[in-house]
Amino acid sequence: MGRGDVARLYHQLSAIKSVSEWRAPVAHPLVLKDFETDVLETFPAPCKTYPPRLPTVELPRSWRSGVRSATAVLAGRSMRRRGRLDLDQLARLCHLSAGVLRTVEESDGRYFRLRASGSAGGRFPLELYLAARRVEGLADGVYWFDPLGHALAKVGPPPKGEATTLVVTGIPGRTGWRYAERGFRHLYWDAGAMLANTIALADDAGLDPHLRTVFPDHAVSRLVGADGVQEFPLAILTLGDREPAIGPGGEAAMGAVDRRAPPVFRLITEAQRAGQVERLGAPRPAGAPLSDEPPTSPTLDEVILRADIDANHGSVAVGRQGRAGMVACRFAARLSGPPLSCRSRGRGPRAGAVSLAPAGCADPSWRPAR
Repeated sequence: MGRGDVARLYHQLSAIKSVSEWRAPVAHPLVLKDFETDVLETFPAPCKTYPPRLPTVELPRSWRSGVRSATAVLAGRSMRRRGRLDLDQLARLCHLSAGVLRTVEESDGRYFRLRASGSAGGRFPLELYLAARRVEGLADGVYWFDPLGHALAKVGPPPKGEATTLVVTGIPGRTGWRYAERGFRHLYWDAGAMLANTIALADDAGLDPHLRTVFPDHAVSRLVGADGVQEFPLAILTLGDREPAIGPGGEAAMGAVDRRAPPVFRLITEAQRAGQVERLGAPRPAGAPLSDEPPTSPTLDEVILRADIDANHGSVAVGRQGRAGMVACRFAARLSGPPLSCRSRGRGPRAGAVSLAPAGCADPSWRPAR
């Protein structure tokens, strides 16, 4: 079965006309039978866990603040400066991309650890890794970002490659708890939302981010210790214009994706594997050209701002075109041919917009939520 056939089959088996159809799975060998969504007893863990013996680096709890406005950074209108990559910038980048901002306890006993970027159903099915090369104050190696402890756990030996690279992986069992096979779509939607934050923050810090959605899947999976079924890579973001540091230097610690063995969604596994490649693709465009003058005509990769700024919190809701949209649509793009773009229409976060933390946000009294 070709890539296009798998894409069409996945869409056919996971498409719905109404929310009520979530609980009426299609009868097909690839669709998990007798699976109940939203069962409290199987509520998944908020993030991976690793043995306590792994070396851990605590990240700073305050950092240098940016001087440019969030809207200027997002629109690609502010002049870039060359920044240095150190622990302060890593702390800012990781926390405002995947960090826990606060914890909410539901009446049924569940804890929702709310992250810096939005997530469908509050599932937050992403993990963030750092393949570090020549980072000031940090030994070379592969690190997992611990969102609860605001720390880096070293899970692998130094990677092969030149530029420090962030790796975003998805946990299908975490989002499948609510959406079953449809959760595959939410993995990439959430990745697009989070990477919108990450790219804006890295750009504001002068770290020259380069996003790739085409990369050697097996090598990157081995690099971070993902098994390709319960966890697989979604995107990589290189900090700098050199070759990404994604070559495994040895075996990485696997870690546990949940407290118990999560279900295996065969349809998701087949769909993901159909899109895997063993080559490194070109980086996505970084955004609109820098200029003091407004462009004469917008391009597909220009950020379109369509929201207001909350003066009390500095949060910005934006509709994105191209950069984050292509991340969200990576599955369709890789299976169907050329890259796709997703347009956001209307105003506000409920109109397909992405909620972003303000660039340059730093509070000396801040402590990560647990």
